[in-house]
Amino acid sequence: MKTFLKECRWGTFLLLRGDMISQYVDLYGEWCEREVDLYAQLLSDGDNVIEVGANIGLHAVPLAKLVGSGRLLCFEPQRLIHQVLAANCALNKLINVHTIHSAVGDRCDQIEIPAGDLEESWNYGSFSIDSGYSTEGQYQGRQWSERVELTTLDAHPDVRALKSLRLLKIDVEGLELAVLQGAAETIAKHRPVLFVENNDENSGDALIAAVKDLDYQPYWYCSERFSADNFNRVQWQVPGGDFNMVCFPSEGDDDPGTLSPAQAFADLKDGRVGWITADS
Repeated sequence: MKTFLKECRWGTFLLLRGDMISQYVDLYGEWCEREVDLYAQLLSDGDNVIEVGANIGLHAVPLAKLVGSGRLLCFEPQRLIHQVLAANCALNKLINVHTIHSAVGDRCDQIEIPAGDLEESWNYGSFSIDSGYSTEGQYQGRQWSERVELTTLDAHPDVRALKSLRLLKIDVEGLELAVLQGAAETIAKHRPVLFVENNDENSGDALIAAVKDLDYQPYWYCSERFSADNFNRVQWQVPGGDFNMVCFPSEGDDDPGTLSPAQAFADLKDGRVGWITADS
């Protein structure tokens, strides 16, 4: 594992040589800033947030700064990635973040997950606890297995201790449905806004149905990663974007604005759902 420091829009970050997301942040000084724009609209000082699948903390740091005196619980199952996450919270002097080395799903257990030395050039943000590093192709780097706790949000003591919860962010590479199932009690108690990745055609409709079964209204939040006003003012565009849903409790008064309702995964085809850009 080779690391380096970079000054970015939201602070100083420890990044990984060869990691796709780190390379993007090195170039632009930010990561998926349109998502951060949404968090800024939703959050206020004192709010509590849970981030499942925090990776190295590129959104944990702005989330922690946005909530100020509130608490941010970050779950990350990869041991080395979790260490970088904790380092980034420390580098930015964030005392309101609790980094938790654990996988999250629909049951409590001890599981074996793939681990590696992170020397291979790869997208380490695409890691999942069932497919390891091979979600976007066959990973060729050095690997071994490590034991990690698997928990549900409902069972975790730090989650159970929260008096309120404004935002639940889930990015777990196809296992979002399991996380929601293991958080049913927490969601029913606090009714947070849900921000959930939905980029898998095989599970996309089931994920939409699960959100609606929780009495939420899901909307597509599909955002381009590149922004012309990026922190480093680099105008060379690396293509790419992310498919997420922002889901509001039916009884709430959050305004979805011009966002498109998520009715089915097929909504994403043929340009029927617009991209969120800096000018949106």
